[in-house]
Amino acid sequence: MVPQREPCNTGVSMFFPIGDEPNLPGRPTVTYVLMGINIVAFVLCWLTMMHSAPSGDDPRFFEYLQIVLGDLARGLHTTPGELITNARAFGPQIKAEVDATIASVSVYELFVFEYGFKPAAPSVTDLFVSMFLHGGWMHLAGNMLYLWIFGDNVELHIGKRAYLFLYLATGVCAVVLHAAFSMNSMMPMVGASGAISGVLGCYFLWFPENRVKMLVWLLYFVQVFRIPARWVLGFYLVYDNLLPFLFISASSGVAHGAHIGGFLGGLGGAVALNKLAERRTSAARPTSDNSIPMDRSRQNAGKVFSDAIASGNWTAALSLYTEMPMRDRLDLVDAEVLVLADWLVANGQLAAGLAVLQRFISTHPRSPLLARAHLRAGMIHLREQRLPTAYQHFHIVLDLEATAEEVAGARTGLAEVERRQRRAESSRLH
Repeated sequence: MVPQREPCNTGVSMFFPIGDEPNLPGRPTVTYVLMGINIVAFVLCWLTMMHSAPSGDDPRFFEYLQIVLGDLARGLHTTPGELITNARAFGPQIKAEVDATIASVSVYELFVFEYGFKPAAPSVTDLFVSMFLHGGWMHLAGNMLYLWIFGDNVELHIGKRAYLFLYLATGVCAVVLHAAFSMNSMMPMVGASGAISGVLGCYFLWFPENRVKMLVWLLYFVQVFRIPARWVLGFYLVYDNLLPFLFISASSGVAHGAHIGGFLGGLGGAVALNKLAERRTSAARPTSDNSIPMDRSRQNAGKVFSDAIASGNWTAALSLYTEMPMRDRLDLVDAEVLVLADWLVANGQLAAGLAVLQRFISTHPRSPLLARAHLRAGMIHLREQRLPTAYQHFHIVLDLEATAEEVAGARTGLAEVERRQRRAESSRLH
């Protein structure tokens, strides 16, 4: 597989990412280890195999030539040592092609052919080994650049174990989708880009308000632009992969299907983890207070909730809110829901307060209090040191019809995120 997005280079013009913002504090250990394994594996293979010619008696050599030369090699039914001699019968042009192909083959290419994933000869070992092999320096550099930029936030968001599992699982998704559309192919597929595409899919869902730093170099014009992450990743998915997958021949040498499969696998994994986190939050909520009637089949849910808020029965109000169907939540007074969230936060129940705010945000996208809900959620995430998520909420406040006080609060929050980000970067340097 080729890099996610190699620098767009036409003459003296380039366009490629060099970073993102903001970033969670902490050290993305798994990301660094994965990068190290990929780099060390390639360097060792390059030094020991890339400049070594294969033996003419190596059975892998002839099998490889059969794949590369296609019908020509299969029609000769011979060995690599006799191939050049027999090719003369087909004329100088064919002989030149065979000569050039044989001369260009290295031991590393045979190694890649043996351990790269081949859809027509699938192997579990090849599936995982192929994720750590690359076709060249640019292939490796492009993949590692994207893993370095996007991997840290995803890892620090879900934790090391979940991140490693997600990385490998989305790599498998990438290979499966690629194989589904090329089941008869013996051309090996290698590279980390399928798994890294899964990381991009997670990033797309979890960090919608982040910015990607794009370096633009046109002749003497050099500038870094900060572009919304979803624009960059959407361009990668649609323009770089979906359109070529649909309209360009598979012989281009790029496993577009694998990139798409990895990205969709990452999106699906992120959605599943979000739902799992929501279930855990719901399971951890306090039990209901029996002093408030809970039979909503005979009473109006909104009135019961309002009575609980008015009487200060916060435990019952929380239980009512989390258990009631969405259609009942839509009938609640918006301000009362936020009062409940504020009380929970003020009394140290941050997870419960955040859960109320998140449900309010998802069910009331047109509420006049939506900006206030995002501001409250951002403050909780800031308090818990989840800087990128806090950044998302504060930035959304600025895009909504917020009051002057809410805008000021969001700007203060953004400034605090940037201050903590700089402090974290400074501590890493020292």
